[in-house]
Amino acid sequence: MSGAARPHLRTLADAAGILPEYFDAVTGERRITSDTTYEAILAAIGYDASSEDLAEATWQDLERERDAAVLSPVAVFARRPGRPTCIRFTPPEGLRGTSEPISCRLSVVAEDGSSCTFEGTVSASDPKVACPPELGLGYHHARLELRSGSHEWSGQQRLIIVPRRCYTARHALGPRRAAGLCANLYTVRSTNNWGVGDFADLAELCEWSGRSALQFVGVNPLHALRNEGCDVSPYSPVSRLFHNPIYLDVTAVPELTDSDQARRLMADAGFNHTLSEVRSSDHVEYARVMALKESVLRPLFAVFKFRHLPGNTERGRRFGAFTRSRGPTLDKFAAFQALSREMVQRGHEPDWHAWPAEFRDPRSDSVESFCRVNADELDYHRFLQFELDRQLGSVAAAASQRRMCIGLYQDLALGSARGGSDAWSNPGLFVDDVNLGAPPDDYARGGQDWSFPPLNPHRLRQDAYGYWRALVSRAMLHGGALRVDHAMGVLRQFWVPRGMSAANGAYVRFPHEDLLGILALESRRHRALVIGEDLGTVPEGFSALLARWGILSCRVMYFQRDDHGAFVPPNHYPRRALVTVNTHDHVPLAGFFSGDDLDLRRRVGDLATDEDLAAALARRNEERQALVARLVAEQLLHDRAGADSYDTLRSAVHAFLSRTPARLVGIMLDDLAAEREPVNLPGVGMDRFASWSRRMSRTLEELMADPAVAGVLTEVRTQLETGSCRES
Repeated sequence: MSGAARPHLRTLADAAGILPEYFDAVTGERRITSDTTYEAILAAIGYDASSEDLAEATWQDLERERDAAVLSPVAVFARRPGRPTCIRFTPPEGLRGTSEPISCRLSVVAEDGSSCTFEGTVSASDPKVACPPELGLGYHHARLELRSGSHEWSGQQRLIIVPRRCYTARHALGPRRAAGLCANLYTVRSTNNWGVGDFADLAELCEWSGRSALQFVGVNPLHALRNEGCDVSPYSPVSRLFHNPIYLDVTAVPELTDSDQARRLMADAGFNHTLSEVRSSDHVEYARVMALKESVLRPLFAVFKFRHLPGNTERGRRFGAFTRSRGPTLDKFAAFQALSREMVQRGHEPDWHAWPAEFRDPRSDSVESFCRVNADELDYHRFLQFELDRQLGSVAAAASQRRMCIGLYQDLALGSARGGSDAWSNPGLFVDDVNLGAPPDDYARGGQDWSFPPLNPHRLRQDAYGYWRALVSRAMLHGGALRVDHAMGVLRQFWVPRGMSAANGAYVRFPHEDLLGILALESRRHRALVIGEDLGTVPEGFSALLARWGILSCRVMYFQRDDHGAFVPPNHYPRRALVTVNTHDHVPLAGFFSGDDLDLRRRVGDLATDEDLAAALARRNEERQALVARLVAEQLLHDRAGADSYDTLRSAVHAFLSRTPARLVGIMLDDLAAEREPVNLPGVGMDRFASWSRRMSRTLEELMADPAVAGVLTEVRTQLETGSCRES
């Protein structure tokens, strides 16, 4: 059926936020959203639009629901000093269109528990009530009561007052610019870790950075993973609200000194044989590493349970405070972790959709009964999160002691796994029959389907953005900066109905001003910079939107080229940005010059033929030559032959980045270590390439002792200091 014949479908789709078209970067054309896509996305949200009559009826139901509510469930206002915040209400049906005065009473309970009340009259022709001017930033609760004659109406609203900008680079750094290390923590190899980078390594990175006058250490998302099979991507976690126990430094858990059982196990020959194998492996063996750690963590928890769980020790009291601060979200996460283990032992898949029906809803009697019977198991998972928080806090303290202005720079993934804890714990908040993805571009010509569900923006509003608030607040704990992966997702997200190709997806609008306002509020409270990853298909004006909110952009050197393929000079980079050579989705610098990644892509079939490989190698050679030409033009290389030495090339590239006006310069640990293989091949299945598991070839201790690596850091510091002097 043609679009002209489905006006009610389009009206409903617009109300749901589905955009009518998107730009196909491959063909250069506009792709019109099909009726089939509209219907599929609407059905996933819960709206039946399979016929015009049903679409119209659904729309009318939504209109009636909206008109019946005196107040919307949430309102977010940017604070304007000296100007009152006005709450808008929906006039009762019988008073619409009249100028009859309506008696009103507005009660506001502020976040700190204080309250105030306004009484007076309002008009349906101008349906708003001014809040008291002293209401400060924060999460408040408003109740509005209206009365006309013998009729009364009332409504409640979460009232969120936010700053107009995030905590900015000027707040953190003043006029200075700053550099820092960026590491994929799981890849870090060190003398003492157990086959995966851990919080002890992260603390060492902070110590090293502080000694080198660097101001931050950036890491991949530390979100909770299943740590088995293909479920190891930090960008598809089981929960974005909690951390991955694989990063625990088991030897730093306080209970180790009191656990003879744990110490005997760690001295066992079989244990140490396995430990030696995972330490020497070229890849993170997630399941084996986690099994080793758990074998020790279980007896450590037994000691904790006996000594501290009653709550009559300092550590026990801190545990109690931690669990209370996390509230029901921690309880549900612990229940999910315990249930997931139980279901796998019973022969079910770890994805909760495959569990028996009575366990798919966290509110069910069966789940409640399971939690009572398995209370110790739930406490074990609470204990792990408590210890993770303690160790991460210690890392942040190490950064602070080194006087790092930013310290930890953490990463917030765009979404979480369909079968994970976040979706299970929040029924209806995630849309189950569509996947997040990206439209076609030169990077993925068929588009991308990331196989995890989006948040439902309408349910998010109905919940007064509780999940988003918890998400960004916890992501900023113990850190001075937060990178928001695929930051365009606060504005719009590309939804791909399950069973359709990515090219047939559509964008869905999100309430970006509300989401950014809450992000700014939490940023100020945690004194944390925000960096928005604005790479890929970026909507027009999006970088300006980030700048308005005080959010830094991302710039990757590989892509900063003009229309002729030449790399742009340093002064073409923006000031409000984090600049890096590459990211976790790209080949490290040494691999970029060797072309090893192209041979890898041919081996895994991403390049289909030898001819494709030859063409890719030819393009890469042009890119290499263009980069060398820019470095020579900037007098960072004497001549093209200078690029033959990786040490010389690496220093020149990082000096180049440090000459840009960007406020932050990120130095990838992989580039310091001369790694050649990427950690991720986007669009390539785990059956063809083990993304997210390649370990570094050199230990952290070797890198810290390498004079050439120290020379790079010194050069960066010198360039930044010179640049800061020029700017001031």
